[in-house]
Order: sequence, then structure tokens, then C-alpha cells
Amino acid sequence: MYDQIIQRVYVTQYTQTEAGREGIMPPQGSFPNKRQVRHIIESGTKRLERVLRATTKGHFQRNLRGLRGRAYDNVAGPGHAYAIDATIGDIHLRSSVNRAWPIGRPIVYMVVDIWSTAIVGFYVCLSGPSWDTAKLALFSACCDPRLTAELWGFDYEEVLTPTPTAPFQVWTDRGEYVSAGARQTCLSLGINFAIDPPYRPDMKGLVEVLHRITKDKQYHFLPGAINARRKELENRPNAKESALTLREYVRYLHGIFNLYNLSANRTYRLTVEMIGAGAQATPAGLWRFGHEVGIGYRKAISQDRLIAGLLQRGTAVVRRDGIFHECLQYEAEVAALQEWTAHARNFGTIPHTVFHFPGSTSRLWWPDPQGVLNEFSLRANARSGPDISVEELRDALMVDRCKHTDREYKRLERALRNLEENETLRKQAIDRTAAADALYEGIKPNTREARVLETLPRSSDVPSPPDMPALDGVPKEATNPSYDALMDEVFSSMNWESTQ
Repeated sequence: MYDQIIQRVYVTQYTQTEAGREGIMPPQGSFPNKRQVRHIIESGTKRLERVLRATTKGHFQRNLRGLRGRAYDNVAGPGHAYAIDATIGDIHLRSSVNRAWPIGRPIVYMVVDIWSTAIVGFYVCLSGPSWDTAKLALFSACCDPRLTAELWGFDYEEVLTPTPTAPFQVWTDRGEYVSAGARQTCLSLGINFAIDPPYRPDMKGLVEVLHRITKDKQYHFLPGAINARRKELENRPNAKESALTLREYVRYLHGIFNLYNLSANRTYRLTVEMIGAGAQATPAGLWRFGHEVGIGYRKAISQDRLIAGLLQRGTAVVRRDGIFHECLQYEAEVAALQEWTAHARNFGTIPHTVFHFPGSTSRLWWPDPQGVLNEFSLRANARSGPDISVEELRDALMVDRCKHTDREYKRLERALRNLEENETLRKQAIDRTAAADALYEGIKPNTREARVLETLPRSSDVPSPPDMPALDGVPKEATNPSYDALMDEVFSSMNWESTQ
């Protein structure tokens, strides 16, 4: 730019040559140097305007604009507004089916209360982001936390009192929440979505910051954890160092989220009235204080409505040998009372719509014609245990299906070898039998006598049976105790004679 300014402003004399007109360099000192030109430009432009010129308008609004107010401004109290966001976890995981299988990085959803900054729910999965997985995060935030603890397999600990319920409003970005499914769920459960403008994650910066804090906490302590922002600066191994399974990572997140809710410093939020009332300067303390003074928001939605509205919908098939979903067998008392399997055995398979939590295969829910949900539990002898996710189950089934061709080839190989061996055995048996019939002379023993001789030890020197005609030409097969005792005595004496 400096060269262009000097050429256009200070080069005023030219000379004509054969190639055309050429500018004559002005004398030294007759034009400003670079530092002087820079001073002229900067002194005539405001500092903030120079920052705007150095970046885009969107980047300036997201990261460089002046901050006005707080995120919780105009929020009535705890439970009124939640913020939800998803990120790719900076950690590599292992499969619960076989720890030798790496399954990559998970998707982590986090739900945060805006007023108290408390983390009210989260969900970890291997697929997404999509509305099917996002609503599971809302389910984890709104349902009974005891049920969530049972599904994930960790101990329940009361952290937020009272327990979170459905909010009045959910702050989201323009992702999976701009969909027909999200709109239908909002209408059925009465939840309002406040969707941010495009490329403005700063509008719900609280949940973005908590995602970053979570990643920073695990980076130096969990095997397989990475930092995607610094992977070029630190050549950190990825999947080879991983050790945690999906459920173990969920348990880890549950622990650090509880620690955050109970110990994060929120002293700057305490007003004089809060200090006088003895409010705790933590997210859990702010949550409890807001509900105690009557500014908290609570929406009572029954567990059945939450399950039917937020859990994933599937189809269970009733067969004559049981009730199956995702190749796993389930059972419930209602199915036994209504004789589902008997109907399937006599009239064919019966499909039923069910709701399930993909993070656990331990149970599912079936809505009866009256709309009441009935819980089905996994059978003890099912193909999988309850501590496995649906994604991992499907991975295992697909791995097994990939081996089907090899198994079929080995089965065919064994079958062909068995056919050849049986054919050889058949021919040898026919030839040996024909040779024995040709060499045998005299009267053959009847079937009963032959069976008795067959049971004798091979090492015994048993003489040939005496020639005696069969009674009426038909050997007797009926059991005779006297005859059996006599024969036992005869053969016993033969055994003694053979040893002398």
C-alpha cells in the first residue's frame, strides 16, 4: 500500500521512452516515509474503526464487541430458561462390548440453567447431533434424576433442590432444533424454543464456556483425552491411549458436573438480600435460594408424557418365543396376563410401538390403548446385559453379521468333509459286511444272542455259539428273567474258564 501511495501522489514527472511513459523518482525527502504515512492514516481513523476494518462484522459481534449486561438479565429466576448445546467430546472411547475396539469421540449435550448457572442435565451418545439425540438431553434435564441414575448405572446424589423440571424457554442455536420434530415436541410439552441468529453462539455463551471448562478439566487426567484446539501444537496420541467406555465417561461427567454445581464460585452474584438470607454462593445454592423465595419456575409434566414425548420411538415384535426389541428379549407382567406370546404363536407376530432410552438397554416402555405406559425389563438371559448402549449393541451385531459369510463357508467346508467321510464309511461297511456274509458258515445266532455277544468284552475268548434251531423259526425277543439268569451264569463260567 505504501508503494501505491507514493506512486499515485508524489510521482508527478515522467519521461518518454520507446517502451512508453516512465515515472521519475522524486528526490529523497520530498515524500513521507512509511512511519509517517502510517501515522497519518492512524491519526485520521478511530481505533475501534481500525479493529472493524481488520476483521469481519460477524467476528467482531461474536468476539470483540462491547459487553452490555449479563446473560441472566430479564430471566425471572431458576428454571425459567435453559440453554442447550452439543459438542464433540475431546476424548476417544472404547467399546463396552470389547475394550479392544475404539469407538471414536462421543457427542456431549449439556443443558444449563441461565439464572443460577447450574448444569441441570446432560446426555452422551455416539451418533448425532440430531433432534433425536437433543431431546434425550432435555429428557435427562426434566425427568426424575433417580431414573436417569438407574439408566446410566451410577448412584443418585441429591444436588439440586428441588429437582429440575421442564422450563418455560430453551435457548438453542440454529441446528437440529429448527425441525418439524422439534416444533411438534414443543407444542405437545409446552416448551418454547428461543433460537439464536446464525453464527451467533455467543448468545448462549454460558453453555459454550462450560463445554470448554469440561474439556480443559479432562485433558490432563483422562486417558485418550485430546485438545482439538491445540492438536497441531502438541502431538498428543489419540485412540491408542483411550481406556474409558461410554458409561464410564458418563460417570466421570456426572461427577465433575456435581462438583461444579456444589462448589463453583458465584460470589459476584450475591446481592445484599441474598447474603442476609444465607444463600450459598454456588450454582446449587442459587438454584435453591431462587425457589425458596418464590422466583423459581416449575412446570409439572408427568413422567409418562416426558417418556412419550422425548424418548426415542421404536417397534417391539411379539413372537411365539418372546418379546424382542433390537434383538433383545424383554418381559413384563402385562404381557403374561394378556398372553401376548400365545396370540403370536396362533395368529402370527405382533408389532408394538415402544419408547426406549438409547443409553441403556435395561428397559423400555409400551403405551397401552388407554395411554398408560407399562415398563418392560430386559430378561436375565438376553443376548446383552443392561449396561450397554443401543449404539454399541448395533455395532456388535454388525460385527457378528460381517462374520456370517466366513461362518457359512466353514460350515459348508465341514459339511462337505462329513459327506465324504460318511460315503467312505458306508462303502467300507457294505464291503466288510458282504465279505463277512461270504465267509460265515453254520447257523447264525438270533438277534438276542447276538446282542448279548456284542456286550461282552472284546478281550474275552468267547466260543462260537452252538448250533441250535430257532424256536418256530422266529427268535424270541421278550424278556425272560429265568433265561437271563441262566445266561448270566453260563457266561460267567465261561469267563472263569478263559482265565484258567
